[in-house]
Amino acid sequence: MEDQFLEQSLDALIRDHGIYTLLQPIVDIKTSKAFGHEALSRGVPGQVLLRPDQFFKVAFEYNRLTELELLCMRTAVMRFLALNLSGDLFLNISPITLLDLSNRLDQLVHDLEKSGLDASRVVIEISERYHTTDIPTLLNITTKLKRYGFRLAIDDLGTGHSGLKFWSQLQPDFIKIDRHFVDRIDQDYVKQAFVRSMTEISHDLNCQIIAEGVEQEEEARKLEDMGIKRFQGYLFGRPDSIPKVRFRPGRRRLNIREPLSEPIANLARQVEVLSPNSGLTEAETLFREDPHCLSIPVVLNEVPVGILHRQKLLEVFASTYGRSLYEKRDVKSLMQTNPMVVDCNTTIEAVSKLVTADDDYYLRQHFLVTRQGDYLGMANTKSLLRRITDSQIQRARYANPLTQLPGNVPIEEHLKHLIDLSDNFMLMYIDINHFKPFNDTCGYQQGDRLLRWTANLLRQECQDEVFVGHIGGG
Repeated sequence: MEDQFLEQSLDALIRDHGIYTLLQPIVDIKTSKAFGHEALSRGVPGQVLLRPDQFFKVAFEYNRLTELELLCMRTAVMRFLALNLSGDLFLNISPITLLDLSNRLDQLVHDLEKSGLDASRVVIEISERYHTTDIPTLLNITTKLKRYGFRLAIDDLGTGHSGLKFWSQLQPDFIKIDRHFVDRIDQDYVKQAFVRSMTEISHDLNCQIIAEGVEQEEEARKLEDMGIKRFQGYLFGRPDSIPKVRFRPGRRRLNIREPLSEPIANLARQVEVLSPNSGLTEAETLFREDPHCLSIPVVLNEVPVGILHRQKLLEVFASTYGRSLYEKRDVKSLMQTNPMVVDCNTTIEAVSKLVTADDDYYLRQHFLVTRQGDYLGMANTKSLLRRITDSQIQRARYANPLTQLPGNVPIEEHLKHLIDLSDNFMLMYIDINHFKPFNDTCGYQQGDRLLRWTANLLRQECQDEVFVGHIGGG
């Protein structure tokens, strides 16, 4: 019965053209502008199959994947042209669909040209998630696509069956690194090693790398340091009907003297959200699909209104008659209605004080982060405390023990970064005249006091964007 219902739902989705397109910007970090957009399909409200993972899975099971993907492509092209967006359109096509279209490529190109979009502005993303054994035929098709002017990208590199072998065979124009390798890459040396090897290969093969799923500024900075210039993710812009570039990186500086002054936005993570009117059974499904998910933000019209906790839901459903009484209720009946909500620009230090000073600390294992009142993401106290500890260790490791200013290592790193920016900058070198006679005459204790006083004076008088360091010992 369920199978028949899913098949009928898929049939309705395709028959009624029940698909609409969101576009997510792919940003060049040098210009802070979108050089392209990826088309992402969603089900029109009122359809049973709304999420892409749902309708693509059902379409695959009922051998209608090609039909559905062609519908998504046509809808995406129409939306892209309607917005008159510049740059390239990235379209996801599975190897299965490409193989099905092997004898209809001419018609595909004709339909595209008829719409007014030149093939040279289209990048075909081939996902590694869809495995095919007929690689020779697939490569023959992609060669024809290149002749027509299309460019190619491998999506989700590192998640499929073929990996580097498929890369060498396809010779794509773009490689999109899977979110797995991007997540917390600034803290993971193994991931850094993998990505560094990818960048070296891509450079030799004249292939551009795009980092997918970038959510944190530290991730973007680390990836940029490793030579990646193009990014996609919530940090730079969400999928939207009218896409916007949200994050425009300013001039970088190394802020080691106040390690807890970074904004809490750097710890916020994008997770699945629910509406207050969503059903509790839907929430249970999300928790079951992700065993590591402990809380789900509840958002209404982009504004956070609560948090639903896994433990609370499971306790209710496990109680006597609990499931019978609650399974038809909505999320707002069980959600925490007074979650901690902080602005994205609040410092980590300030948030840590809010969390630890709260009498309901046990309820604040997760808190919500907003930007101008709109939901941005969710953070947890575990990552907050880890960042505080890491910052303290980093500061102790590289700060001058006397003045607590950044020492030789961070100074060298900061200067190297300024040089790499290929932009003008000013450098001031300060030396205290006659310090040695003063130190010899008045004693080391007075000399140390003078150095600390000078360091504090520079801290007070220099603006935040000015880097102040201490060369050498004392």
